[in-house]
Amino acid sequence: MKIKIGIFLAFIILLVLPQTAYSSEGQIFKPYINYKTGSYPEAVAIGDVNGDGKNDVVMTTSTSSNSDPVNDYKLFVFIQNSAGGLNPPIKYSVSGVPTSVDICDLNNDGKKDVVVGNKGVNIEVFIQNQSGGLDSGVNYSTTNSQSIKTGDFNNDGLMDVAGIGWGSNSVDILFQKSDGTLGTPITYSVQHGGYDQLEAGDVNNDGLTDLIVMSGQLYADPNIGILYQQSNGFSSPAYSSVGSNILTHGVAIGDINNDKLNDIIVSHGGNQPTSFIGTFNQNSQGTLNPVVNYAAYDCPESVKVADVNSDGKMDVISLNGGWDALSLYLQDGNGGMMPYSRYSLPYASHYNPQGLAIGDINSDGAPDVAIADYNNGLVILYHSIPEALTVSSPATTGFTVGLSPSLSGLVASDFTLKDSASNPVTITGASTSDGGATYAISAALCAGQTYTVTATKSGYDFGLARNVVVPATSTTPGAISGTIMDINGTPLVGANVTVTGSVYSTTTTSDGIYTILNVPVGTGYTVTASKTGYISTNVIGVAVTANTTTSGINFTLTANSTNGGYGGGGSSSTGGTTVTGSVIDGNSTPVSNLTAIVTTDSNRNYTVSMNEAQTVMLKQPNGTMSSLSDLSKVTFATAAGSPITISADGTIKVTNLAKGTDNHLNIRYNLDNGQTITIGTMEIKIDSSGNVNLTTTLIDPYGVIIDAATGKPVAGANVTLYYANTERNNTNGKTPDTVVPLPGIDGFKPNNNINPQISDDSGAYGFMVFPTTDYYIVATKDGYNNYTSPTISVEQDIVKWDFKMNQTTSGVTRLAGSSRVDTALAIAKENYTGKVANVILATADNYPDALAGSVLAYKLNAPILLVGSSEADQEKVLDYMKDNMNQTGTVYILGGTSVVSGAMEGKVTASGFANIARLDGTDRYETSVKIADQLKVKTGTPIVLAYGENYPDALSISSIEAEMQYPILLVQKDGLSDSVKNEIAAIKPTKVFIIGGEGVIGATVESQVAQITSLDNLNIVRIAGADRYETSLAVAQYFNLSGRSVCIATGNNFPDALAGSVYSANHNSPIILSDGRLSDQVMNYLKTRKLTGATLFGGEAVVSKDIEQQLEQLIGK
Repeated sequence: MKIKIGIFLAFIILLVLPQTAYSSEGQIFKPYINYKTGSYPEAVAIGDVNGDGKNDVVMTTSTSSNSDPVNDYKLFVFIQNSAGGLNPPIKYSVSGVPTSVDICDLNNDGKKDVVVGNKGVNIEVFIQNQSGGLDSGVNYSTTNSQSIKTGDFNNDGLMDVAGIGWGSNSVDILFQKSDGTLGTPITYSVQHGGYDQLEAGDVNNDGLTDLIVMSGQLYADPNIGILYQQSNGFSSPAYSSVGSNILTHGVAIGDINNDKLNDIIVSHGGNQPTSFIGTFNQNSQGTLNPVVNYAAYDCPESVKVADVNSDGKMDVISLNGGWDALSLYLQDGNGGMMPYSRYSLPYASHYNPQGLAIGDINSDGAPDVAIADYNNGLVILYHSIPEALTVSSPATTGFTVGLSPSLSGLVASDFTLKDSASNPVTITGASTSDGGATYAISAALCAGQTYTVTATKSGYDFGLARNVVVPATSTTPGAISGTIMDINGTPLVGANVTVTGSVYSTTTTSDGIYTILNVPVGTGYTVTASKTGYISTNVIGVAVTANTTTSGINFTLTANSTNGGYGGGGSSSTGGTTVTGSVIDGNSTPVSNLTAIVTTDSNRNYTVSMNEAQTVMLKQPNGTMSSLSDLSKVTFATAAGSPITISADGTIKVTNLAKGTDNHLNIRYNLDNGQTITIGTMEIKIDSSGNVNLTTTLIDPYGVIIDAATGKPVAGANVTLYYANTERNNTNGKTPDTVVPLPGIDGFKPNNNINPQISDDSGAYGFMVFPTTDYYIVATKDGYNNYTSPTISVEQDIVKWDFKMNQTTSGVTRLAGSSRVDTALAIAKENYTGKVANVILATADNYPDALAGSVLAYKLNAPILLVGSSEADQEKVLDYMKDNMNQTGTVYILGGTSVVSGAMEGKVTASGFANIARLDGTDRYETSVKIADQLKVKTGTPIVLAYGENYPDALSISSIEAEMQYPILLVQKDGLSDSVKNEIAAIKPTKVFIIGGEGVIGATVESQVAQITSLDNLNIVRIAGADRYETSLAVAQYFNLSGRSVCIATGNNFPDALAGSVYSANHNSPIILSDGRLSDQVMNYLKTRKLTGATLFGGEAVVSKDIEQQLEQLIGK
């Protein structure tokens, strides 16, 4: 037993090393990514805290000068998912200021638990439970809890906890008891002054865990105190020092000279040339040698030890406070350290000593870096393992790809294959039997041809495409032949026929016959027939044998005007009739084709068979289309819920389809908890003659964030999905205002379904969420006002939620002109700083046709311009359009020629704007229906009913229903028009809002709505006040938009509020209607919104100076 007692005053050996060049990427670690967490991150640790065998990240937060109740004083747990990423954090409340955190098994059940040091209060233990979560914290009182460390401190095989307090000159140890709890603290004296750190490890080579205390208080000397573990406790402290009048910042333990003995590493000093990494190397006698200093970059703080380059030697990592950098010191071959290299970090002026952790957090076998950054949240630097792709065994049926590192879980869509002309070649399968080291790629290739293959995986770069050279065959080639006709049986001349992915092609002769010669022997060919004006189709699985013509590969092409319908002839080589259908987007426009085989059974019913990948087409954020990467979680069911069989090769068979039927299928995605959500639909129509028409919807799950002023995408916004505080969520056990834990979906761009996530360059984000649940979204980005969505209720179908963010503004702004036309133009110029693609024209003289236009204007990112009756007023509008609108855009005119004249429409055309859409009905009610139809809302969308004989109530809700994209339908007092009834029946709303009391919209309307929709009273909501001003306030209070601004317009006329409605929606703000002064009720409501800005629509004649002064006083500007 070695016992060290006394004070060791070390000599200082100074090694000044040249620094290497700054590297923003480096060779060991990839560029950082960060997860914004809010609040004030303090400490971080890495370990498996849910028992799945993969390391997770835990981080603690305290608070900053800006209180953040959702994120302050929390333990964040980032679980590593199956794709190697981190799931959105699960948050646990802690009982103090959590300045340190560690992970170990603290109840001897074989599972890792989390222990938090709450500064000066207690040590709090979160036990991992059987479900892989953490139980609520159990507190153990001790003031020695600023910096904690776990280890076996009494050599009984159980893990214990040690902690030190601020300048307490002692350390407390809480030993684990046999019942899995911690005992009363045992205190040992050791000198330390503040800004301290505790580490643990065997630093005298006796096999027992010792305690090392770094004293970081100003110019503390000695700097390092060591408590050596003995058989009966701990020794009196021994001390070492890096020198007098020197600041120490961090301490770590590890073998950094490759002699199999643990050393002590200390960061110390300020700016160069007095900043160092000091090492106390353990010698063969179990004592520490004098410190050896290595030149460091400015302000080295947190420090850790790990083998980061897989050479079997430990290296040193340190964070440089205030210098946007991580420094890496690789161990050389002579028992020393190489000069440091730097890696870029986001700015933070300092780091907590416990704010750095090293470990493999993406399961690639290499250590990564996790940083608790008070300024930027959780910062991650993943290890940059060299990645490589190789190709072997090319043949006409496919080839083998080798990957380094091994990556399990890849599917066909993770590989890209192209022919020599860069045309895509379909990969029909990708399988691995060795954990992802190699993949067998299945594809129909042509002998003697060269292809290229690449692999894509988030976070990996496999470099340039590799050639796949398919050997030429010595076997005599064969041929493929057939006929191509139209649906009437007329031969098609000059149709193109191609063996997909090859150079083999031909055209049909005058009798519609084709023959493709010299096709190499092979199986699995896809033959495609196409002709201008017709829908292309193909036959798959064509085989070619030596010196033989494969005949009967016949096609029947349908003219484009038939919209995908198909009837009669055209047998494929595999039997049945090939039909071509369409994948349609949200506007019912075909965007791609899909093919199916139709057969009939003995009962003359039809079976439609197709490949699953064709039907599940996903619109990517950049506008391109691809099949969903993971089809294993996709299921199909009839409208009645009966499942559709999918065979092992991915073929869907829909059976027992009769003539004269319209068959609807739901395409559903299985989430991890057994729930499913509908992501698309398919329709198979079979007319009385047996013609088949097949359509499927393009899956477009991504929301897009737009800059409200420029109309451009907002990239880099931090988007977080929360559970909403609703009765349904509370009943189902969803905790309101907590981050929703979502399953990772590899290949689901742009962020693999992580929560929170960052919008991509297209402004896109995407969450695949659980059904029958209510959510809301919070988006933040520097320079923009924070955005919080209204409650987003998801039933069985995905919800696409686009929204706008506006740049930070403050104070009171008045947007006004000399007339209502000029005020509308002033609002448009303030609202849209760039060119607009669309505008909406409404009459300046009356309100009815324009009241419903705000929803459309928001959707189109278009200003509402008011058209006056005078030439001068009309020229002002035309001048704005010429200066600010793209001529290829669309001009939407609300109402007939009696409100916006045909002469004005002619002037618009003469000004170079050819695309004009006039939305008008026989009356104001039908016009509101026409505008609602233009929105193309999904079935189930809530709607708003407003009184059509006056304007205030419709204007009060105009900005809110615009942002939420709820159609507004105008109604009479005592009943619904037929057009409105039909529209409500078509939309099938899940909720109806009636704006105004029974004095303007009577009970009869409410009864008719209930009869049409079958909604109960809870889902038919009337919002009203005693007059137009109180109704305006009631609407604002009910929906309570989250923006930090408000818009004010007069309640005595319509034009200003109408023109300003889309401005208000863009700013996530309500419109409050006013008279001469804001009422006490309105002012009390505005006080609750913590306003930073307000906008007044119109001059002082309509929105008084008194109101402006009220708002200035409220905002303080």
